[in-house]
Amino acid sequence: MRINFLSAVWTTFAAIPAMLRQGGGNIVNVSSFAAKVTPPREALYAASKAALSAFTEGLWHDLEGSNIHVVLVHPGPIDTEIWLKEDEPPSYRGKKYPPSIVVEAIFDCIQRRLYEVTVPRRNPMLMSARFLRLAFPSLLRWGMQKADPVPPEVLEKARARSRAGKQLGEVEED
Repeated sequence: MRINFLSAVWTTFAAIPAMLRQGGGNIVNVSSFAAKVTPPREALYAASKAALSAFTEGLWHDLEGSNIHVVLVHPGPIDTEIWLKEDEPPSYRGKKYPPSIVVEAIFDCIQRRLYEVTVPRRNPMLMSARFLRLAFPSLLRWGMQKADPVPPEVLEKARARSRAGKQLGEVEED
């Protein structure tokens, strides 16, 4: 939450007075498609990005008329180091897009005064997931569970930790 949400809040609140003095500016917040459709085992990450999205959407209203333009970008599968930071190999096997498409989307939003964009644009997988989330959420949950089930050993490890009196997220000592 400190990195994915609060750092953007603090930076934004620090920048707004200067933007108001100069007569305007741009605020760009990079959220994640996970804020719209939460992947399995990414609840905390998705929650931090959903908080950032809600904050940004609130700024659209709060800064109306100030000439401060606020942009919200939702990247999908972008080829960055985040894929290497998982405890277990990610189940996602689809195409990962270059970070440059996020940069291009940011500049496009600023130049065209767009408020929100998902990148990659018009990606069938992202569009389908978003549609299912809105129209048929139980079908989306079923499909995600089939595509990326929680491994039995992960559940058993969690049960063992619980029986030992460990709190969720508590670091094991070696």
